[in-house]
Amino acid sequence: MNVMKKFKEILTKEDLVSYFEGKKFDLINIESSIVKERNILEDLQEKFKNQLSITDKKKTALSDAIFSEIIYKTFYDLDNRDLADVRFWQWLSLEYLQEYIWNRWWISKNFDKSKSLPSTNDEKIKLIRSTSKEEIDIDIWSPITVRFLGGTSLKSLTSRQAISRLFWPYKILETTELVTQCFEKQDIAVAVFERQFGLHPDAAKAFIKNISLKHKNLDKKSIQTEAKKLNRYFATISPDYLNQDEIKDLLFE
Repeated sequence: MNVMKKFKEILTKEDLVSYFEGKKFDLINIESSIVKERNILEDLQEKFKNQLSITDKKKTALSDAIFSEIIYKTFYDLDNRDLADVRFWQWLSLEYLQEYIWNRWWISKNFDKSKSLPSTNDEKIKLIRSTSKEEIDIDIWSPITVRFLGGTSLKSLTSRQAISRLFWPYKILETTELVTQCFEKQDIAVAVFERQFGLHPDAAKAFIKNISLKHKNLDKKSIQTEAKKLNRYFATISPDYLNQDEIKDLLFE
């Protein structure tokens, strides 16, 4: 039987290095009905193992929609306080889904297979933290750092932390069809869930349903421009007072 946990303190970049050096960090148990199910975390690991055999960059990106539903249905009944706590996602990422994160990130950055996936902790540490060739005392942190650690900002949870970024779209969009549209292009998911309006269900749904109607090619620049425009509207108009059709009208102005 599994017990959901989270780190007692939020892990930092230096802590991430220490983790791969073997340091054990204090944990806190999370109360949830999930603990009544046996081996749920091991089952989750098994489902994510299928991802490890995918080496095509496009297929890897499209698999995000599948894993979004799996993650949501696994953890939806956790308290919202824990779901919004990056300590839980850090623990889950490092203790159970670390192999998936390494592979998911590695394929997206090295789809030409020019480099080998780091396998040992020493290799992982070297990749996470390197040193500038020009200034030996300057640390350069790999982008994968934020995939494990996330951060305290909204977009860190909904768009950047590798596992929580899968949970929130399904929670907000509610249907497999919309989640699939969301992850059809990573630019859509980023444009919506790095912005405040992404947490408003009607606004997020309206954007995702209609962006391909206005811009059939779904080019990155157009997606970003429309998201910025909608964000500006919501700086003066509360989305709580608009339905999806009214938000659609704003997009097509």
